[in-house]
Amino acid sequence: MYNTRISHLLSTKVLGQSYSSDRRQPGNPSKNSTSTINHPSTTMPPEKTGNLTEFEKGQIVALKEKSLSFSEIGKILSRPKSTVVSFYNWFQKRGDVKNLPMPGRHKIIDSRTHRRLVRESKKARRLPLLELRNEVAPHV
Repeated sequence: MYNTRISHLLSTKVLGQSYSSDRRQPGNPSKNSTSTINHPSTTMPPEKTGNLTEFEKGQIVALKEKSLSFSEIGKILSRPKSTVVSFYNWFQKRGDVKNLPMPGRHKIIDSRTHRRLVRESKKARRLPLLELRNEVAPHV
């Protein structure tokens, strides 16, 4: 019984490669043949990383409205199922696929003053920074 169990295990296919006890016997035609290993990482496209694009966000919403499952959508877009689920839940809360503006420090000068500062600095290359600032943007 022990030998039949081992021979059964040796003759089963693991990840697409055959492990047979018959391969080592002389006269076996498959002795020199190479078998391929169908590992999941080689058969499926690699999952993408990074942020979802606006197009992918729209695709997730459209495919979910067509009653596809999250795992099916993830396979179509090559994204993890968890990413698809978390985005769709976020979409249902907000109702929009656009990201909110990111927080950060407010600009000290506006774009008009910045353009003027650049223009004046190109005119007078040797002007010290303090004088240039007092001339262009004294409020800063």
